[in-house]
Amino acid sequence: METPTCGYCKKQWSYLTTLRNLFRIKMSCPHCGKENYYDSTRSNSFLTLMIAPVLIILGAFLNLPLGWLIGISLILILIHFLLYPFRTKVRKAD
Repeated sequence: METPTCGYCKKQWSYLTTLRNLFRIKMSCPHCGKENYYDSTRSNSFLTLMIAPVLIILGAFLNLPLGWLIGISLILILIHFLLYPFRTKVRKAD
């Protein structure tokens, strides 16, 4: 798994740099300073995050304890955010 690389200088960003810029629309390269934008893979993260609500609904039908469902959902959301830098792709600003 790799963290994103700059669309301009092609240098790889660190995990923490990518994680810090998680909620920004554009990211400045820590090496060359040019602005990069998230590629279309960012929209796929919405589908990954939808696993938690689906689990809660499914668990309700299976009569699982609510505490378990909330705990599992929180763990899945945490895993999603921790793995997000490895799934992030950036592109040059157009």
